[in-house]
Amino acid sequence: MDGPTRAANIKFALVDGAADSATAGLDVEAKDGTTLAYGDQLIAVVELVTSDNTPTDRTATSSINSSDKLLVANSENDKIAVWWMACTADADQMSSPMIEADLVEGALANTNMATTGIKTGDSLICAVEIATTTGAWTDRTDTTSITSDGNVQCTAATTDDTMLLMWHAKDNVTAEASMYLRFTLASMGLSDESDITVTGIKTEDQVLACYATDETSALGLDEVSAEVTITEDDTIRVDQVSPTVTAGADLWVFWVDRELVS
Repeated sequence: MDGPTRAANIKFALVDGAADSATAGLDVEAKDGTTLAYGDQLIAVVELVTSDNTPTDRTATSSINSSDKLLVANSENDKIAVWWMACTADADQMSSPMIEADLVEGALANTNMATTGIKTGDSLICAVEIATTTGAWTDRTDTTSITSDGNVQCTAATTDDTMLLMWHAKDNVTAEASMYLRFTLASMGLSDESDITVTGIKTEDQVLACYATDETSALGLDEVSAEVTITEDDTIRVDQVSPTVTAGADLWVFWVDRELVS
């Protein structure tokens, strides 16, 4: 897509893979009923292996065919997490939505979960429960709501787990433009301050969110956004990370392409 010529909203879905997903494709529908369509823009496509929930970034090799199907590597028995830009000519939608993200502790059903920066006028993109013991993902978007400034609630109990939240910040001019959101799944270096390759990121770009997952103990996600520095084009470093994040851990990196913004 050549520039922001149409209004757009970021959507999320967690769908079942299939043995023929590379040829027949997958139907993808967000909890609000929005379906993936030809002409939409894929932001992130991640395969989660059923046996241990290890993620594999399939973004670069995935596409949307003319039948509105997601073509992704054959993925029988696995889960596919998809973020995409749903494009529309509806002028009532936000022409330049802004986004924020946070990783929060789960809670009892219908109990506030403190979420930094979220406001009652905002709109959730996704609310994903990540099980602490197994690393399994559950899409809670349709059962999660913003109850007050700084708080969300879920009608399902998420106690002891982690919630990954992303939302449109309609009134926050300091949030990042979702029209230019980029994603990659990188690998943690051998030690703190090791160079980590993130293909496509530039020194003038802005890291929106960075989460680390420990492959060996399935501890879920650990937010390390504040520790990330873009040291040069295609390279970041993560300083003084949590002791639960080890060498080889997967890094989920969301960033804003400042060259496009300007």
